[in-house]
Amino acid sequence: MPASRKVLIADDNISPEGVDLLSRAADLVHLPAYTPEPEIAAAAADVDGILVRACEIPASVVEAAPRLQVVSRHGVGYDNVDVEACTRNGIVVSITERANVQAVSEHAFACMLALANKIVAADAGIRRGEWERAAYVGTEMHGKVLGIFGLGRIGSRVARQAAAFQMEVVACDPYVDPAHAAELRAELVSAEALLHRADYVTLHVPLSVATHHLIGAPELEAMKLTAFLVNTSRGGIVDERAVCAALRAGRLAGAALDVFEQEPVSSEHPLHDVENLLLCSPHVAGQSQESMVRMSLHAAENILRVFRGQPPSFTVNPEVLSDTSRVTWKR
Repeated sequence: MPASRKVLIADDNISPEGVDLLSRAADLVHLPAYTPEPEIAAAAADVDGILVRACEIPASVVEAAPRLQVVSRHGVGYDNVDVEACTRNGIVVSITERANVQAVSEHAFACMLALANKIVAADAGIRRGEWERAAYVGTEMHGKVLGIFGLGRIGSRVARQAAAFQMEVVACDPYVDPAHAAELRAELVSAEALLHRADYVTLHVPLSVATHHLIGAPELEAMKLTAFLVNTSRGGIVDERAVCAALRAGRLAGAALDVFEQEPVSSEHPLHDVENLLLCSPHVAGQSQESMVRMSLHAAENILRVFRGQPPSFTVNPEVLSDTSRVTWKR
């Protein structure tokens, strides 16, 4: 491929394995995470590819990049990329489909275990010099009902892990093959039934118009008073203020959030002052040491594949593969 290729890496936390792979075939331009849109647009003016994590790639950036062929997302979600604008301009959008499945599924269970056993609160109490054993009696996950929204790659892994705890699994996913759910020993139910039955509700769906505030005040009202909510998917799927209100009113036993509607989270946000709410991490559920290497390599290889005229390993907008305005696809 031409040595004049140029790639914008729109984040400063990409494992070196992927960066090194790209550096052998292209000149690299680096920007830190959460760089403002005008700076991204300026940096993208003469690039052929963008590798992005947390930065936003809106239409303004796409329109400012006449040479751009591919936006490769380091991760599974792509709500920070204007896919429609990319498609309109013949630009491929790809994701690292399976690279962080294990990391996110394990993190979701870590959140559930922490909530059930009051681990964070107990740790804080001991550090304050307290020894209140009765205050930190937890509950067992064994035999409880786990409700999973979304039986895709990550949700399916969570269902398999639930078997180790002998949990009953109910799932809501209108797109899943019933045979796949049966293989996972997951009972497919409506959203309403899931909320009524589940002791733990975990979210593994993409953020879209249909899933925005999938869990809001009515849904929280439908859950058991003893239930726990875990979100390692996308912040906008949960109405955070409704969660705060439910926890303060005692209508929910606890919640754990890895993702937030606005990231980074403001220090003034009411989330900081709510008991039984675990702000478990700054959107790092998918960031194990192993998955970070896998994602960097997959994201880099997706860019290189497009430069070679080959489709990425997973294309978000496959209709672009019939558009040759920017890429001469090999048949």
